[in-house]
Amino acid sequence: VSVRLALVTDTYHPQVNGVVSTVDSIIRSVGSKIDVRVFAPTDGNGGAMFRSIGFRPYPDYRIAVVRPETLTKKMVEEEIDIVHVHPPLSLSAASLVAAKRLQIPVVGTYHTMISEYTHYVCRSCPGLLRGLAWRYASYFYRRCEVVTAPSKAVLDMLLETGVERVRLLPGSVDVDFFKPGPARDDDCQNVLFVGRLDREKRVDTLIKAARRVVKEIPDSRFRIVGTGVLENQYKQMVRSMGMSDNFVFDRFLELSELVDAYRSCDVFVMPSDTETLGLVALEAMACGKPVIGADAWGLRDVITHQVDGLLFPAGDDGRLAADLIGLLKDDEMRLRMALKAREKAMAFSNDRIGQRWVELYSSVIEDTDRIRSP
Repeated sequence: VSVRLALVTDTYHPQVNGVVSTVDSIIRSVGSKIDVRVFAPTDGNGGAMFRSIGFRPYPDYRIAVVRPETLTKKMVEEEIDIVHVHPPLSLSAASLVAAKRLQIPVVGTYHTMISEYTHYVCRSCPGLLRGLAWRYASYFYRRCEVVTAPSKAVLDMLLETGVERVRLLPGSVDVDFFKPGPARDDDCQNVLFVGRLDREKRVDTLIKAARRVVKEIPDSRFRIVGTGVLENQYKQMVRSMGMSDNFVFDRFLELSELVDAYRSCDVFVMPSDTETLGLVALEAMACGKPVIGADAWGLRDVITHQVDGLLFPAGDDGRLAADLIGLLKDDEMRLRMALKAREKAMAFSNDRIGQRWVELYSSVIEDTDRIRSP
């Protein structure tokens, strides 16, 4: 009998982010062996939609307004065997309560440093809110049978906060889709960033570094793909530094266009210091591109310094500029790192990680059945 899995996520299509990518990769990689149902506040890509309201800072995001009783009924109707909750927000919280009532085992995944996102809810008392966020996250994940961490840094942090049943299981990348290929033909040195234009992504560090890079390499081009609350501020920052001709801002790209963007860059940059893994960095690496990333959290699991990319001290735009200049000027080093980057991405392929998800779900169900047996 096929296992029936409920993937519960408070963020889903049409949103584009790491959580959505992870949920989609799980669906693709386990779909032939496990019967998957998606519970989400939006109905994109066939998810079961629940009532929700808009989130003012991000109108595309929806906050589920749903009672545990509704989730209980849905899980019974769908004959769910195991529940996998993602961000610990309203829908996941209600699903956790419902699953406990039905004695259905719950797997949780820690995706986001939620303490670093409390400013979207309230800007006053930041220290208090961060502390409350940590306490809530710890309470939520301690109630799961197993919690998966996408990187070693997150695993250690969860263990330190009292979450005991933690396993290292990173997100995956579709290496058959994101792969090396022909790039657009131009004579510029192209640097790419993909992600939300918000404070925690530290795009200002890249813009400050770009000023030094442009002085050294005048024909360098910086492509910023994404949108967010700081989009206009970053555009103004670029204009005020006189670099409008060196920057291109793309708010959204279709997947085929995104692959083209990866293939057409010389270096991919990820300056964020809050990444629990860094899936876009893996996508770039799968396309055979070296990555320069902040030496923080999950990026340390993705980038091996001076092998498939470079790690720089978070927020140090001077060091980032020096690394960019060095890598852009050294064709041999870029090619060597590109080959290693593709090799690294293969270790995070959907097939490899998907098999680990299947094994995890099966073991959790078996452990639960063993406990229930007299």
